[in-house]
Amino acid sequence: MRRHVVAFTGILALALALIAAGCGGEDAPSKSEYIADGDAICKKGDVEIDAAADKQFQQNQRPTRAEIASFAEDDVVPNIQGQIDDLRDLTPPEGDEDTVNAIYDSAQGALDQVKDDPGLLASNADPFAEANRLAKDYGLKECGSGG
Repeated sequence: MRRHVVAFTGILALALALIAAGCGGEDAPSKSEYIADGDAICKKGDVEIDAAADKQFQQNQRPTRAEIASFAEDDVVPNIQGQIDDLRDLTPPEGDEDTVNAIYDSAQGALDQVKDDPGLLASNADPFAEANRLAKDYGLKECGSGG
């Protein structure tokens, strides 16, 4: 009886390994597919931020630093965090893992600065400049466009 259990366990382990290797793995997308998927995420987020800004701010009125900080906390930060999280969920092209992680690490660092000081969005400094440059250098068009 013990030999049957050992044999069954071995067959089960082999079957699980074959399933994981054959069906569970995801093929890495091409770079152009990855860019299209990433840009779709960023485009959707940018449209949502623009709509929220249009709703919150009057067209010809210059918002105060406090209003911009509030908008950053309530709308911009959660939206961009969602974009970064969604982008990180994409499977990068084979061999590009370090490059895309550098983009998202830079974006996360900038977003963390904005979380600490939402007024940064009201200043002339762009905390996302490096992340945007890296994204553009990689080939992303919407991600890295700065809105």
